[in-house]
Amino acid sequence: MRKTFLIILATILNITVCLSQLSGTVDGNIGVKTIISQDNQYLKITYCDPGYPADISGLKVGDRIYQIDNKKIAELTDPISHLGGVTGTWVKLTISRFCKTESFDVNVPRISISTNINNYITEGTLSALICMGWLEDFYKSRYTSNIALLHDDSRDMLKYKTYDFEFTSLEDPLQEKLIFNELGSQLNIMGMKRSQENPDLLIIMNFYSGQKEQYVPPQQIISTKIKNTYNWYWGVVPVPITESTTKEGYTEVTYLTNISLKFLNVNEIEGSKTPPVVWSGSISQTSKIKSFLTDKCRDYFTLMLSQFPEVWQQNSKNYYLNHYAYTGLIYDKNDMQTIVEVIPGSPANKIGIQKGDKILNINECSLPANYSYIVNNPSDFSLMMNRRESLNRTGLRYLYLYADWSEFKNQIEWMKTDTEMMTKPYKTDVTTLEFQIKRNGEKMIFQVIPEDRIAILFF
Repeated sequence: MRKTFLIILATILNITVCLSQLSGTVDGNIGVKTIISQDNQYLKITYCDPGYPADISGLKVGDRIYQIDNKKIAELTDPISHLGGVTGTWVKLTISRFCKTESFDVNVPRISISTNINNYITEGTLSALICMGWLEDFYKSRYTSNIALLHDDSRDMLKYKTYDFEFTSLEDPLQEKLIFNELGSQLNIMGMKRSQENPDLLIIMNFYSGQKEQYVPPQQIISTKIKNTYNWYWGVVPVPITESTTKEGYTEVTYLTNISLKFLNVNEIEGSKTPPVVWSGSISQTSKIKSFLTDKCRDYFTLMLSQFPEVWQQNSKNYYLNHYAYTGLIYDKNDMQTIVEVIPGSPANKIGIQKGDKILNINECSLPANYSYIVNNPSDFSLMMNRRESLNRTGLRYLYLYADWSEFKNQIEWMKTDTEMMTKPYKTDVTTLEFQIKRNGEKMIFQVIPEDRIAILFF
């Protein structure tokens, strides 16, 4: 009888363990979308959620996963489900990447929450959305931008290793050379090499930088105001007064910059009826602020090449490129003060901050209750105000500890005299963040040294 009872108990425990592991597999998430190759040999990453473990660990769109925890993709019945596992564990991925001669391993932590943009938000995305809210009027009045990218998904983009340039500009060959040099330096960092003798890709570029002047004629502005006047019979009475003023005419200058790239398969150029384009990108910006293309091209290429060789978002009217302070926290939009997740291996995780902790303040600055408050009260978070007390209202200013505001320093008048406050949004050169946390009714203090990371987002 006792033996039978022990067997039944063991069976129940085994079933419980299996169910808990299955539950962990469902809940575990690294923040990628993948598709399996036609020959079932690898998973190709089609999207990395910004700020989630896969992105933080360095995975990129276009990466090919050949093994998961040393098991070949071809040997797994459902390889996609193996990416998710028990929350808090790590998954080992064997990756093949564009311009890498050998495969390599990446260890990625699993988290418990899904990549639901309606509920959760990472630090990189949060810094972008808040900043774009601050600068919305500034951008609308001064900039109009767009970016378009395409790639030929029938090509094996990993086979292209070398490149060369086709110089075509007759009007400004020196500027073309400078712009190509910047492009080449970024391609070299990615692992490609320039080969003038036998390139795989031939890069053709069109660029433009110019201005348009438009005369705005004088305008007569008629307005009616109510003024109180004294009447001997009625006393003080309101009387409509019509006023007319003339607004002087002026010449409005608009500046346009544009760069377009085409990557051609060299082996197919001769004898092809149409240019064998395997990847193309175009970015343009209309501005009321004068800028030089040689200064803008670095950011332009960084934005375009972030989706090279695989394009995951073809067209965008808005984009964000800047530095932010990464601690590893993920926020719940409906409850910004309670930590919904801490990415394993992140600075916050290493010093002991946990999921479920309530943030009382960060460097003595409290957080808003929810994301809706940020959207509805942008002035409370605005860096566009020359008052230090306005910056003291929110602990979220830590996100901009490493922000690069150089684009705005010469364009917004008050920044010219208060640059130090912009680059370091604290009273001193802060490198450590002090988190005051409440856990199970007990107050705790943690010192976090954030990492400087770059956020590139397209909207």
